[in-house]
Amino acid sequence: MDRLEYVDLFQSEAGEYLQTLNQCALRLEREPQNRQSLQEAFRAAHSLKGMAGTMGYRQIMEIAHCLENLLEELKTGAVEPNPLTVDLLFEAVDLLQTALINPEQAAPLETEQAERVLNRIKGMQSY
Repeated sequence: MDRLEYVDLFQSEAGEYLQTLNQCALRLEREPQNRQSLQEAFRAAHSLKGMAGTMGYRQIMEIAHCLENLLEELKTGAVEPNPLTVDLLFEAVDLLQTALINPEQAAPLETEQAERVLNRIKGMQSY
């Protein structure tokens, strides 16, 4: 597969998933128990993770995977939706947005802020 052929399609679809994640996080901020928003955000993170993996964009795949895991924990009730978890969702979406600016580079994962956000997400997971 010549992945360069699919870069524009990836960027377009990734932008749509990012928009969905933002909208869901905003709804969860107002309605923390909104199961539909959790499910919709989970599907967007899962799809973005898969697309990034197919394209070889490890950084985006890793961020989306952490976000997907957090959303799963919220869906199952293992983690309580509250202002802290919603803020963490917004931070993860911001990381994804930064990573999508230039998916060929690994810069977002190499920052202290990104490491802190991903570690906070991982620390909330019950495994």
